[in-house]
Amino acid sequence: MTRFKTAIRLASCLIAVSALAPAAHAASEAGLTAAGQQAQDAQTEAQRNAREADTITVYSRVPQRIDQVGSAASLFTAEDIELQDLRVLDDVLQRLPGVAITRSGGFGQNTQVRMRGFTTKHTLILVDGVRMNNPSEFSNQFGISHVMLDMIERVEVLRGPQSGLYGAEAVAGVISITTRRGRGEPDFRLMGGYGTHNTVQAGLGSQGEIGDFGYAASLSHIETDGISIASRAPGNVEDDGYRNTTASLNLDYRPREGLELRSGVRFSQAVNETDNAFLFGNPVLPNFLFQDSAGYIDSDQLILNAGFRADSLGGRLLHDGQIAYTRLDSLSEAPNSASDSVGERRELQYFATWQFEGDSRYLGPDSFFLAGINHTRDSAQFRSLRGAPFAAIDESVENLGVYANFNWQLAQDLFISLTGRHDENELFGGVQTGRAAVSWGVPETLTGPVSVRLRGSYGTGREAPSLRQLLGQSATFRGNPDLQPEETWMVDAGIDLVSAGGGYSLSVTGYLGEADRGIFSVFNPALGVSQPQNIASVVEMDGIEVEAGAQLTGWLDLTMAYTNARSVVAATGVQLFGRPEHEFSFAFTARPAERVSLTFDGYARSDFLSDFPSTFAMPGFELFNAAARYQLTDAVTLQGAVKNILDTEYEYKLGDGAYGRTFDVRISVRF
Repeated sequence: MTRFKTAIRLASCLIAVSALAPAAHAASEAGLTAAGQQAQDAQTEAQRNAREADTITVYSRVPQRIDQVGSAASLFTAEDIELQDLRVLDDVLQRLPGVAITRSGGFGQNTQVRMRGFTTKHTLILVDGVRMNNPSEFSNQFGISHVMLDMIERVEVLRGPQSGLYGAEAVAGVISITTRRGRGEPDFRLMGGYGTHNTVQAGLGSQGEIGDFGYAASLSHIETDGISIASRAPGNVEDDGYRNTTASLNLDYRPREGLELRSGVRFSQAVNETDNAFLFGNPVLPNFLFQDSAGYIDSDQLILNAGFRADSLGGRLLHDGQIAYTRLDSLSEAPNSASDSVGERRELQYFATWQFEGDSRYLGPDSFFLAGINHTRDSAQFRSLRGAPFAAIDESVENLGVYANFNWQLAQDLFISLTGRHDENELFGGVQTGRAAVSWGVPETLTGPVSVRLRGSYGTGREAPSLRQLLGQSATFRGNPDLQPEETWMVDAGIDLVSAGGGYSLSVTGYLGEADRGIFSVFNPALGVSQPQNIASVVEMDGIEVEAGAQLTGWLDLTMAYTNARSVVAATGVQLFGRPEHEFSFAFTARPAERVSLTFDGYARSDFLSDFPSTFAMPGFELFNAAARYQLTDAVTLQGAVKNILDTEYEYKLGDGAYGRTFDVRISVRF
């Protein structure tokens, strides 16, 4: 019955949205003179060209127009990041539908990402095409809280199952981060800033082309006194600071037309002071709540990659290859314990793309066939340095994947994508996954000047247990070598509307999915021990995602996102922890003068269950922020922001602190 109601709810939304198309058409015809119609036609053509220039790579591994994509996709560019004064990756993700963020404490503290109700390990994180999920973490979680946005060119988010192209870690979706490459005339940038909690930022960078060579280099540092992670009395007294230094360098060499060699290195060193739970001899707070205490986590992230892109056969056959190495180190010090972990991944991938270029009447010019292979060796080390004995882990696992992707332009505005993949995992043997997606632009003879696109996708996934779930991590958390992989499927359908001239846009997506043999930690109170288990009941996911944009005037823009998400264990019907049923965000960006931009944004979520204890109901909350940007000269930019304007008290997890009202200012110089 619940699924039936969800299907009815989705169908009602799609019908209502579809009704806007002819209504908008009629309104536009009634209000246009002949001259106005001519101007609008020119504007519509310009908007269509602009939309065609919008491409994403994450959908099929090669650049593709976003209006050809059958999955739900979102894009944030460097311009969006700068105009809205966003600083860290979770700021971007919180503005997108279908993504729930949980941050423990202040800036740089542990942040978890849950997409469409799945856990953190089900979302693949890519940086320049390199897999970043950490094999030494319990849920293969990557520390997105340490990703600063100053060197980021774009963030692409693909929601829904993508295992057919990317493998097990992409069950829920993919977050692809692209750093800047050397293009155009060389420039040099300096940045400095200061804010509440004695927060200091500084950075420098340069990028450009010199002959056949391109380069992009940056160095940034942020340091803050922070806030206390422990938010409940007698905590919330001792500040837990954070500092991060990130250096990156990308080099490209283009010796001839159709050949590019590229390489990159990115290193981040971060230290965040922590509070701790389970402190011996302290009866004041329950064990699951953090208490002010000494301790810190020292994290290093290293990414090395080198690759090439070449064409042959007159440019119809494209070759892409990359080798990559990542090392993610973490040293954790607490009053009664200390541990360290090292996650390493060695990855080799190659794929080739054949472009049909309209070889026949049944293969449009944007049709292509892609086939590839990738090999990974994941290694995890985890050991106790002090305190209660931890399970020592020093293991590795190899995976070989082969995949194929056929993107078929069946008609001028009809695109079908079929993807299949076979993975041979050293521990769990062979598995097949796939994805089918369609995108159809409804002809203008039916919709008028309003652009209407229908899309849908279906995909399957299979997620193996992490090494720490198999082997354990402490005296109170035991591994389970009998765990079996989780199996998932999901289907979604959506509609995208763009008004004549492109001033208004609306996207609505509905989805249904299930996860079988889900892995959950089960606590045995008699032994005081937790152990992961495959639960017998399936986990059901369904929801609706909405994105909207409007150019209200020539100088005022509005973007909005809304998510209504249900993710429950079918046997109990209880919403999973850390996943609010409703989330909403918006951002107004105004340009009252040529050199001035102002942004006012907000975020709200409904009540939700805390991560731990997972039965504790957390109240929803609303946050409002404002940012201003002033181009003082062609070279100098001033920026300022106020976060949490109303000084709202809130928590993402029971007992974990969150910022009150904060201020910061920055100055950037480019020459």
